Amino acid sequence: MRDRERNNGCTLCRVPTGGHRYAAPTHPLLTLQRLAGNQAVLELLGVQRHALKLDELTDENIEQDLQVQRVALATPAEVPQAEHNRLLARGADITRRAQAAYNELAGTRGGGTNKAVRHVGKAFQRGMLVEPSPIVEVDHTGLPLPRQQERLAQGADFRWFWWNKPEGEDYVIDHRQWGGGLATRLQVGVAGAQILGLGIRDIAANDRPLLKRILVHEAVHQMQWEQGVQQDEEMETRYRREFEAYWVSGEFGRVRGADRRAERIRTHIVGANAHDANTVYPEIRDWYHGPATPAERATIDGIRIGNVGGLAWWQTNIHMKRLLGELAAGGDDATRLREWRKLSRSEKRRALADPALAHRLRNTVSVYGSAFSRAVGA
Repeated sequence: MRDRERNNGCTLCRVPTGGHRYAAPTHPLLTLQRLAGNQAVLELLGVQRHALKLDELTDENIEQDLQVQRVALATPAEVPQAEHNRLLARGADITRRAQAAYNELAGTRGGGTNKAVRHVGKAFQRGMLVEPSPIVEVDHTGLPLPRQQERLAQGADFRWFWWNKPEGEDYVIDHRQWGGGLATRLQVGVAGAQILGLGIRDIAANDRPLLKRILVHEAVHQMQWEQGVQQDEEMETRYRREFEAYWVSGEFGRVRGADRRAERIRTHIVGANAHDANTVYPEIRDWYHGPATPAERATIDGIRIGNVGGLAWWQTNIHMKRLLGELAAGGDDATRLREWRKLSRSEKRRALADPALAHRLRNTVSVYGSAFSRAVGA
């Protein structure tokens, strides 16, 4: 699934204090800002911006570029009340399905099970990963006639909208091909404040195996973001981000052999050729089959999970995540020891053999000489 261009090109921003909002009490889905040049509009349209080579969408160029981008800005007033209510109900249903899916992930056991997948489900359950919210589609037949015509003229590029009830947002333009997406939102006016959002499209929610794959894939992107792994927007980095998410989540896991599996993932991301439409990464495809140099293509072809330079094994482990997260900030050594004992013997050995990880673990110790302190060699 796409991260941000399935997210990263589409960073969502909270509306600044005092900014324009639609305050209609009958619409808990509030405010797509239609103010040209508004930072929220700039970021919402960022998924198309690369194609226009624009550094900024301004009052002067936004309207003329909308036709090129084939993106229609909707406002809450244009959404009939019945459709608004349908979106609320559909969104709640997608959320319930996602919760059921990650509960299944957490309970998965048995031979050959991808442990990282099980731990992702537990991380969702325990609030250590952001829970998903729905991406829903507006039924264009309920919109005013000009909007219906606009929708039909867009053809395959129809509009998807991000819906996140806890934040009270309204319709936000997202890419049509997503199954899910990870969004990083910057809180305007607060230095360094960032909020994650994970979205699931309604069509994916009806396919339980697909939904579970999406949840794990997007969770890998969330962990990459948390750890600062591969976060620039160079094409090679974006490929590495996606490659790791497909590999770690176990997708294409039935393909035997690292080389064959890597080739399948590569074909899935960049397509079989420049005209292959069976990818949700057209920008990476166009680069790989276009301006990329032979050396850059060789680098992509040679990427394997061992040299992807991404997440460490312990960053996907629910017990290590808790030890280095909530239990590092609070709790006592007895609680930490109970979590530590949930690791396998080999995981404990690997943790203590990693100088950086061992140092972080020892820094969580509250009382030197405690059983946990001795366990981690503090």
